[in-house]
Amino acid sequence: ALSQILSDKPYILGQEPTSIDATAYGFLAQLMYTPFEDDVVVYAKSLHNIVAYTNRMRDRYYPSS
Repeated sequence: ALSQILSDKPYILGQEPTSIDATAYGFLAQLMYTPFEDDVVVYAKSLHNIVAYTNRMRDRYYPSS
């Protein structure tokens, strides 16, 4: 659902991140950046806009990571 809401926007509500993005990133980072893989992780990593979004949030707020 988040992939459809995000579509091709850089952040959920448009051009700048909000607290909604911070919340979404908290959940997505657990999926994307841990070595654990299950069906949910594999599916999330197959959604190109979700991968790009998660990386964009990480790079913006944690540039040294």
